[in-house]
Amino acid sequence: MQLQLQRAPNDTSNNLALANIFNSKLYLLRISFLSTCLVFFPLNSWAAGTTAGFTVTNSATLSYSIGATAEPPITSLPATFQVDEIIQPVLTWQDASAVSVNTPSINAALTFLLTNAGNGQEASGLLAPVTQA
Repeated sequence: MQLQLQRAPNDTSNNLALANIFNSKLYLLRISFLSTCLVFFPLNSWAAGTTAGFTVTNSATLSYSIGATAEPPITSLPATFQVDEIIQPVLTWQDASAVSVNTPSINAALTFLLTNAGNGQEASGLLAPVTQA
């Protein structure tokens, strides 16, 4: 895309300088680099507190000035995504103190609590292995 501006006889603005900025390869390289950064290195976002499957719609607005002149803001097209499910199991020991076991003791139980600290609704449990007598 080529942007061509012609200076009017009484025009003292920097329209031609602005056209040269937008036509330069360096400008296109900068825009490409920034776009790539936004796609591959987004700002940190975590699903903490957001339900899995929730749809998020977002857009960005760029406000800038050229010299002392504020330019009209540019708003991106909306981007939509669904929050991924995070399953984060947490196994917590629940006994108040150590459980004593003396040889040949058997069936000394330890108590654990298994919870999901993620944003999913999975039910989990622990089962003791069945042993042959």
